[in-house]
Amino acid sequence: MSSTEIVYDGQQQPNKIVEGVPEPDLQTWGKSLTLIANPSGDFAITAGETFELHITLVNQGHLGAIIDVYIDETSTSVWEWCAIPHQRLALSPQQSAEVVFECPVPPQATPGIYNYFLVVDAPLHYPEDTPIHHNANLQVLPQVASAVRLDDPTFSLIPATTSVEPAIAIAGQPLTLRLIVNNRDRRVDRFRLHCTDVPPNG
Repeated sequence: MSSTEIVYDGQQQPNKIVEGVPEPDLQTWGKSLTLIANPSGDFAITAGETFELHITLVNQGHLGAIIDVYIDETSTSVWEWCAIPHQRLALSPQQSAEVVFECPVPPQATPGIYNYFLVVDAPLHYPEDTPIHHNANLQVLPQVASAVRLDDPTFSLIPATTSVEPAIAIAGQPLTLRLIVNNRDRRVDRFRLHCTDVPPNG
């Protein structure tokens, strides 16, 4: 992850390039508040993981301010995933603070690109400089199924049984099953057989 600081000094600034990634449009950044977003731009995450958006605010003005920081409802999925999408803090002049938005992405989330829109607003104390907007994309990647390693042990049961074709047991007669364990690791391992459906005295 990387972070970048963007300050607007009252004049039009061109979009900055940080590590080859264009920054969002800077026309709405206020000169009294500095915002540092981490991640600062687009970010990719796997479904089932938690996306964390860290927002650091610095009050560079001359007034103490009550500041609302929130993910706008138009961000649809990201707004729904976020545990606390709206946060509020108070900053004295020259004071800074960080807020964190935790957004657990559901395992069943559809892979794709989700846009989110962050708003920083202080209408009571800095109405001329806010709201400040931060726009970025969250790319959700599909979950990767855990593959069986080549050295993982395997086993087979003789006779082979399934839920559709179970083994036939005759009352009064023993049922013989053979379990073959294939230890494909180079190390010597110990295996235990535990039959959950067999009575203790069976």
